[in-house]
Amino acid sequence: MKQRISSFDIRVLISEIGKEITGAYLDKVQQIGPELFKFSFSSKTGKKDLLIEIGKRFNLTSYSIKAPEKPSQLSIVLRKYLENKKLEKIDQHEFDRVVVMDFGEHSLVLEFFSHGNMLLIDKESKINLNFRSEEWKDRKIKKGEGYRFPNAGLNPYSITLDEFKEIFTEKDAVRGLAKSLSFGGEYAEEICYKAGIDKNKEKLDDEEKERLFSAMRQMLFSKTEPVMQNNQLFPFPLSKSDVQKSYKTMNEAVDEFYLKEQEESQKLKKLRKRLDEQINALQRFEKEILENKEKGDLIYKSYTDIERMLDKKKGKFVAELD
Repeated sequence: MKQRISSFDIRVLISEIGKEITGAYLDKVQQIGPELFKFSFSSKTGKKDLLIEIGKRFNLTSYSIKAPEKPSQLSIVLRKYLENKKLEKIDQHEFDRVVVMDFGEHSLVLEFFSHGNMLLIDKESKINLNFRSEEWKDRKIKKGEGYRFPNAGLNPYSITLDEFKEIFTEKDAVRGLAKSLSFGGEYAEEICYKAGIDKNKEKLDDEEKERLFSAMRQMLFSKTEPVMQNNQLFPFPLSKSDVQKSYKTMNEAVDEFYLKEQEESQKLKKLRKRLDEQINALQRFEKEILENKEKGDLIYKSYTDIERMLDKKKGKFVAELD
């Protein structure tokens, strides 16, 4: 199973997470895996563990996850700046796949596009720490550099009808929605379906654009009902797929989804190890068979000479007995 976090997922998760840990104090940061971190908070309702997997997910977890005894260098630096600090606010930048966790003097920025990143910036937006260094034409992610948010698409929550109509100038319906408004393909198709418009249609008239705008607004303010469809998580059911499972919250959905993925990964590792052992044993047996065959062929080829030698030995042995 693979899951790529969407702008919709981030919006819903921030809404849920914000209610739980805004105003809470960060107790500890631990690096659980190569790209997985656990941020432990003390809130008014008790301890809350936030999991952040670079470029993949962030969610509060109800599972106990053991951390290595020795802290990583990254977690040590994060503790230095953020330990015992209050989380003032957690927000989504525009409608982009970027999360900002404000701790007052410093902010933790999580980027969920491409292969993802995690950065610590100060009040002047100077990068104090970054998970990976990256450079584009208009952005550089490196310690000591000033942080710039990536260029975001239009925000569907604030776009006007007139602005909305302009995004279809050179694109068909589904691509206009997906690319201009940061929607994933599934959500863009859902809007087209709800509006009763062929997703591949080009040159839309004003009435069709208005129907798409209305369908989009309806979807944007849909009630949160997290579900699994086609082995993927969505914050609300999509029309064309059957619901495999429903969840109470998006946090619960993400938490369970990745726990199951981790368990499946562990099972797969065990099966691969067993398969490797069997392949190695088979190769060893094949090698022994080949070696024994070569020995047998050599004996058969020299059978007459060996028999003559044995006869001589036998005759000499009989003579010595006489």
